[in-house]
Amino acid sequence: MAQMGHIYEIGGYEDEKSGKFYPLVKPNIEEAITLYKSASNSDNELALNFLGAHAFNNEKNMELSVENFRKASESEKCGRAMNNLGMCFEIGIGNAMKSYEQALTYYVKSAKLGYSPAMANSAYLCFKQAEEAEKDSSKYNKV
Repeated sequence: MAQMGHIYEIGGYEDEKSGKFYPLVKPNIEEAITLYKSASNSDNELALNFLGAHAFNNEKNMELSVENFRKASESEKCGRAMNNLGMCFEIGIGNAMKSYEQALTYYVKSAKLGYSPAMANSAYLCFKQAEEAEKDSSKYNKV
């Protein structure tokens, strides 16, 4: 049901390997949300992730977004949800207090599942931390 919800959300299907988009239906966000909610009742990680993304992008409800990403990440099977939760910790939104350590933990778990955006996010976060450490140390190492 979660994948059907996604089809209604974007109006079709995107082949991950080829990147080709196949239009199937007229986009219908209400139908998508109904399908996501139905699937999330059985703790479908992908449906919970999509609900979290919808809360973030469309409703601007950061607390609900983080709550759904957390639920979707509990089983540690949904790389996309763990990556999204990592981003919440990196930025510090909703009830996810800013924590690079927590963000990196979720990025690495997601990357281990093969979710490539998490690999990029973890590398970027490490670079960002090194840059910040360099700036901070330059304040104190001046002679």
